[in-house]
Amino acid sequence: PLLQHTRMEIQEYAMAHQLSWIEDESNDNRHFARNYLRHEVLPKIEAYWPQYRKSLQKTLTIFEQSHISLEEQAYTYYPELANNPPQLSCQHLRFLTTFQVGIILRIWFKQKNLSCPGYEVMNEIYSQMVLNDRQDALPYIHWGEVHLYAYQEQLYVFDTPFIAYQNQLW
Repeated sequence: PLLQHTRMEIQEYAMAHQLSWIEDESNDNRHFARNYLRHEVLPKIEAYWPQYRKSLQKTLTIFEQSHISLEEQAYTYYPELANNPPQLSCQHLRFLTTFQVGIILRIWFKQKNLSCPGYEVMNEIYSQMVLNDRQDALPYIHWGEVHLYAYQEQLYVFDTPFIAYQNQLW
């Protein structure tokens, strides 16, 4: 919530309201990328382009609105998603674009309070699981604590390895 305010604005507010704060000494260590950006790169950008913060904030707002719109559209591509389904149909997903499938998968993972995979893993899911129509295959992909399986044209996602759920599925 404070990203749209400069450090100076936050400090002025804190002093005006007699708030105390703790300075983390690592904030000055320029070996961390975030600090290098904060202390070296962003001041140069601001010197050249003083309104960059406002422009960046507008751009982020547009991206967020677009993201919300795309998520709303996903429910028209895959209406069952509104019910937080236990599995997703690969047959249904094959009729959608890679982009639409990615949005649906991200919503599904979020519904289950699971982390979303990165771009490369998402492409792997699409090519190895969604497009794979072999009935005898049991493709498996995991990232972090998330375990994704394809079985009989369905995607199943778990927060523990498959063996714990095997009896529930088949």
